[in-house]
Amino acid sequence: MWITRNVVQFGSPRASGDDCHETIETQLAYCSAAGLTGARILWQRDLWAILFAQKVLDLSEPGSMANRRRAQ
Repeated sequence: MWITRNVVQFGSPRASGDDCHETIETQLAYCSAAGLTGARILWQRDLWAILFAQKVLDLSEPGSMANRRRAQ
């Protein structure tokens, strides 16, 4: 029944207790909205995937770890 609910009927309305998955495109959009760059799919099979994204740190930012160390 799990495969029917979550693979065959992917995208259908969900009820409490069901697995609620986001599409890869939606997850990549979340990465972009969070300020991550280079978001891409490293591996995908059925409804599982490994995504990669990175955040470049701005070390000149007042709260950055580099500035905290300098202040000590």
